Amino acid sequence: MAYIGIIDYKAGNSPSVLNALQRLNIEARLLAAPENAGGSAGIILPGVGSARATMDSLRESGWIDFLNDSVLKKGLPFLGICVGLQILFEHSEEGDTLCLGWLKGQVKRFDSAKVRVPHIGWNLVRFADNAVHSPQCTVHSPQLKDNAQCTMHNAQLEDSAQCTAHSPQLKDKDDNFQLSTFNFQLLTGLPAESYFYFVNSYYAVPKDKSIILSMTEYTAETSTAVSFLAGQLSFDGQSVTGNLKEKCPKDYGGEFCSAVAYKNIIATQFHLEKSGEAGLEMLKNFAANALKKYKTV
Repeated sequence: MAYIGIIDYKAGNSPSVLNALQRLNIEARLLAAPENAGGSAGIILPGVGSARATMDSLRESGWIDFLNDSVLKKGLPFLGICVGLQILFEHSEEGDTLCLGWLKGQVKRFDSAKVRVPHIGWNLVRFADNAVHSPQCTVHSPQLKDNAQCTMHNAQLEDSAQCTAHSPQLKDKDDNFQLSTFNFQLLTGLPAESYFYFVNSYYAVPKDKSIILSMTEYTAETSTAVSFLAGQLSFDGQSVTGNLKEKCPKDYGGEFCSAVAYKNIIATQFHLEKSGEAGLEMLKNFAANALKKYKTV
């Protein structure tokens, strides 16, 4: 039976992710080594701790070669969480670490002169428009099914699905933005904005803005509100019932990339396994897409 594999390594929080998937009745297993990954329909790389410790652990246990082959070459669905997002890029300022380099860009530290570091607590995540809404040509707006075509341009579409005659680019942060290559319906059942739980001192700066799945505000004002909420709400997110938006005022400026998506690669800076119903929904969507659409390794 196909299952979702969770890489279990020294720097990770793999058991928490496994527990979250088990709550969703999703077949999942902890994987201590690449040779245990046969039959996996998707791979999750959770992460807490430093980029260097994560890279060292993956290298020592032989995961890097497996991931390069299975994810990059063969298209195995991949979900990175927290540090699992950061190491996808070329370099991290944390420990001056060379990372996997799957995605072009750098990982930088928050400026402690401007915001609280680390960034701990609940914060608002704003998703790219075409990652949330029903697939459609952004100019002509026909409703599309999987592998459908824009009725005016006859352009072949992927699952991400947008008319290839109109390549939407990331706009200024005050406007809506679009995601260019996205092969999963990861955000089914979620609104355009949701609150998720963060624990991070570093953030990714992608060179290619079209891979950005979501953006998050983090400024002097929001860092105070986020820290307040971290002390008021249960860590697993189950007590989140109020209007968090009123408690986390939106302050334009200080946005950072909080999730990325490119083809079969998805990663979030926020902790899905600690983000209550919204986090569980994203985990469920990732697993459902992986198990339905992709062959096992």
